[in-house]
Amino acid sequence: MVCGLKVAPDPRAVNRESRQTPCSSPLGTPTTPLGTPPYPPSGMPAVAAATAPTGRASGRPAPREASCTQLEKNASRVSTTAAALEKQSGFIRPGGWLSPHQDARRQRYALRDALRDVSPQTPRLAKCGRCRVADRVEVRRGVEGRAHFTGVTSCGSVWACPVCAAKIAARRADEVALTLSGHFAAGGGVVMLTLTLPHTVGDRLKRTRTLAAAGWKRVMQGRAWITTRDTLGVVGFIRTLEVTHGANGWHPHVHALVLTESPLEPSEREALRLHAFGAWRAAVVKQGHPVPQDWCSKATTITDEGIAQYATKMGAALELTQGAGKLGRSTTSRTPFAVALDYFDTGDADDLALWMEWQRDMKGARQLTWSRGLKARYAITEQTDEQIAAAEVPDATVMGVLSADEWAVVVAVPGLRVRLLEAAERNDGGMTLERVLSRLRVPPP
Repeated sequence: MVCGLKVAPDPRAVNRESRQTPCSSPLGTPTTPLGTPPYPPSGMPAVAAATAPTGRASGRPAPREASCTQLEKNASRVSTTAAALEKQSGFIRPGGWLSPHQDARRQRYALRDALRDVSPQTPRLAKCGRCRVADRVEVRRGVEGRAHFTGVTSCGSVWACPVCAAKIAARRADEVALTLSGHFAAGGGVVMLTLTLPHTVGDRLKRTRTLAAAGWKRVMQGRAWITTRDTLGVVGFIRTLEVTHGANGWHPHVHALVLTESPLEPSEREALRLHAFGAWRAAVVKQGHPVPQDWCSKATTITDEGIAQYATKMGAALELTQGAGKLGRSTTSRTPFAVALDYFDTGDADDLALWMEWQRDMKGARQLTWSRGLKARYAITEQTDEQIAAAEVPDATVMGVLSADEWAVVVAVPGLRVRLLEAAERNDGGMTLERVLSRLRVPPP
């Protein structure tokens, strides 16, 4: 079994066969059962017959219908060829068949496909990576050797899509790293504040994450903050919201990078923590929540030597994972994507309910916030999550092109999109990708 995705019967899941997708193709709506391993060695799921009228009294199929029928026949050959590629020496990498990036991408693509049926709160997810936004789809490879598709829609959801979340997290981590590098070069200092609150299984996610947002807002308000800011020389902050689930329920907590004009002394860092925790505690208690204890706050100095390490850690946190390859799976504390994976593994209705709650209650929440003027200060371009997810990779080389009908078949075959990307990443100038695509082509009439 690949990627650990199994499927449990779920009466609440949407029946994909009866659902009309906004991007339905001449092939009909492809059916990809969640229980099907996402990377089968051969074969493909059943594809609905073309519904376009023939337009001929003789009963002979119209050219477009015949073309689609031929594409369906070719699809099984494509899947077989793709599987055979892995047996060739050029596809083997040190330590295994795939690079860590390719292995993580396979998991993300498989999980995104599975989540389409259990994510009614995020309708854009059903289109992500499947629906075209152009007449054709291109396979491109960037200068670093990683391949991607263009001409395909993206949902831009950091909360529900593992593929978009990874791309957005990488970009946000780069922005933070650039900001910290410029700040340290100017002689500044950085302190990371961590603020959390007591929580139990009975606490709903929407309430606790709203409390966390209100608590941080209180930290940066009032005369006490103005005095602290001016005394310590605070020039701005970057705040992230991280949420996990454990034995005591949902655990939202805030990590905030506080940038100062110069590095703080230990006593000054403690003064910053005391102010932040005092305001945080007051805001939480005011809403009727249990009193946070002293261990609910922490202040750590970040140095210029630790920028790369911190950016990597932050990128993983923003991606809602703790290690991209494992998608945040843990026996004690689980990320939301890990909760979804556990549902597909076990069919536990409680995990499904948690995923549904996650989608519903995180809607509208802001994952990353910057203080006013900080991005402009360090020349960071303002981009929304949706813009980052849809952004083109600069200086990428076109390795292959798929027509609308060819792309419809690629989407219908589980795992074929990832296999095309892996073929484009081989060091043979695109020959492997062209071999795969040639099996998909319909001979001209």
